[in-house]
Amino acid sequence: MNSKQKEWEFLPIWKALYPVAWTFLKLSFKYKNPLFFTNVNPSIETSGLFGESKIDILNKIPEAYKPRTLLIKEEWTVETCMDKILGTFPKFPIVAKPNIGERGFLVRILKNEGELINYLKRYKLDLIIQEFVDLPRELAIMYYHLPGEKEGHISSVCIKRFLSITGDGESSVLELMKYDERARKQIDRFKKEKMSLLDQVPKNGERIILEKVGNHCKGTTFLDGSHLINPMMLEQFNKIGQQMEGVCYGRFDLKYNNLEELNAGKNIRIIEFNGVGAEPAHIYDPEIPIAQKIKDYRDHIHQIAIIHKLQKQRGIRTSTLGELYRIYKNYIQKTTLSKIPNRKTEQYAFVDNH
Repeated sequence: MNSKQKEWEFLPIWKALYPVAWTFLKLSFKYKNPLFFTNVNPSIETSGLFGESKIDILNKIPEAYKPRTLLIKEEWTVETCMDKILGTFPKFPIVAKPNIGERGFLVRILKNEGELINYLKRYKLDLIIQEFVDLPRELAIMYYHLPGEKEGHISSVCIKRFLSITGDGESSVLELMKYDERARKQIDRFKKEKMSLLDQVPKNGERIILEKVGNHCKGTTFLDGSHLINPMMLEQFNKIGQQMEGVCYGRFDLKYNNLEELNAGKNIRIIEFNGVGAEPAHIYDPEIPIAQKIKDYRDHIHQIAIIHKLQKQRGIRTSTLGELYRIYKNYIQKTTLSKIPNRKTEQYAFVDNH
């Protein structure tokens, strides 16, 4: 793997995928509408580009496939929030995240009441609280179906390999992280969030999972899982997708136990569903050549355009610029940390975004 390909994985998305902008412009001219993508998932704001409510999307997913979830409102007092959360979730850990946000924005695994109280005091936002799904494997599966059709397609599977180190019986977690290129990038964050872990000395051969949130920005390795696609898997996601009214395209982020159960529709927990703003996550596999990454993403944008055309023929309109601007303003208000109550400085913003 050359150094350029190695660095690509950690570039900002706008810089890594700027060649895709030309494809988007061509399609905008072809359909005479730069917002062509916004009618692809008509039941999701902006079809899931940004600003969509996560709880609204989760409510579209069949109950059997999602973790226990609770919406906490921004205007509620900490005491009210605690009563509702502790009444819904009998044990810790739990997962907290904003109802609006992306790319792991403020996602936290909270291990006790103290951490929960601190989180609620620090972030005055509409929040989603979920039970922590303790299943060992995680995938990101891109699925789409054409409007009106029952048979869909799985166009991307990404295997998420959690950040981990293996002990030698002598070195601390911090020392082991220094020797691992991917883990080394997370040390500053760990010193703020998981300081007690860094001093531990794992046994020789003991594997320690350092981060159980499967986000790229938190050190998770994304690997191409296209070899896992099979007719049984597709059958399960056809069942799920057909129950999600007004949704034709997007990526399921899920946890599961093993491939056999996944293909049988058992022990699946869908943590999130992301619409047209979601990349086919397999492109972040470090071994995939950059040219192939760009091609794969372009192919997905072309598929979005095909669905747009069919939706337009069905009379489903796209968003207007005014509507998109209103949603964007709200999105910025909810995701710019310096504008969130109790979070006034750029220093805080830097800590949480990294």
